[in-house]
Parts: sequence; C-alpha cells; structure tokens
Amino acid sequence: MGSGDGSHLVAVTMEGSALLWVTASEAEPCWLRVDNLLSSCAFHPHDDRVVLGGSAGLYLCEISR
Repeated sequence: MGSGDGSHLVAVTMEGSALLWVTASEAEPCWLRVDNLLSSCAFHPHDDRVVLGGSAGLYLCEISR
C-alpha cells in the first residue's frame, strides 16, 4: 500500500510484521513486530499515520519525518 503522496510504502506479513519504506531512500525498511497476525494496512488521509489490522484488532502507528 502506498501513501497518497507517494513518499512511503507499507506492507504486512501474516507472521505479525509490518514493513515501512521511504520511497526516496535506499535505506532498509523500518520493521514493526506485533504479537498477533496482521492482515491489512492503510495510510491515514494525511499520510502521517498507518493503520494496521489483524487478529487482535487495529494498530495506529505515527510516522515521524
């Protein structure tokens, strides 16, 4: 899933990890690990937050720039 402004990409794994990439950078992605399964992700309309969904509910993550 890409942010509205194209600056970030996010993906989730069934094992409970979320990866966040900065598209203008060659740096490794930022990893977030939770204790449960993740199945979906979406960017907030202002692109400064990511919502992750999984078996334990929703996680709201703020992106610091």
